[in-house]
Amino acid sequence: MGGLPASLLGLTGRLPVRGTVTIAAQLSLLDAYTSPTLPARSLSVARAYKLGPHVGPNNAALAAVSFGHDPVGDLRLITTARTIRPNPAWRRVPTLVVASRTDATVDFTANSAAFVALLSKLEPQTRLLEVSGGHLGAAHFAPLVADTAITFLKGLGTHPGQPEPKPFAASKPRVNVQKPNATASIPPAPKPR
Repeated sequence: MGGLPASLLGLTGRLPVRGTVTIAAQLSLLDAYTSPTLPARSLSVARAYKLGPHVGPNNAALAAVSFGHDPVGDLRLITTARTIRPNPAWRRVPTLVVASRTDATVDFTANSAAFVALLSKLEPQTRLLEVSGGHLGAAHFAPLVADTAITFLKGLGTHPGQPEPKPFAASKPRVNVQKPNATASIPPAPKPR
């Protein structure tokens, strides 16, 4: 379920990015919770949010505790107000979504199609690239996908209203040097035979 954290890192501003590319991504926490095809995923979500088994496709219990964790659910709340008023914590991050309608693992309509439809109301540079085949099949990694992703990201440049991303500070190498203990005694070397 890498699509959930990856999309949230950019959209919530936790990671300063100009754009995001997702491939076969789970973008709806509610879908992960209510999916009949992935009971282990549903159970994982239920445990994480201390919920019982899902009740139906519009489970209010999950929605009540998951704001800020569900890209599709949050975008639905943000964009269905009388006027579109984005959550101030959310950024408008252009996203290229690569997905297949025949993906049996991640439902296309509940995830990719819903995410693109909702995010494009806030960020018009959001795009959907449909590929064929099952979840993370060969078509997801074809040259067309790579070329489209590179062109998409290169075309973003500096995004209006977004600060210039700061490069990560170079990390200083840590050297674990232990100082000798002054009170410790060093055993004598063994005598040669």
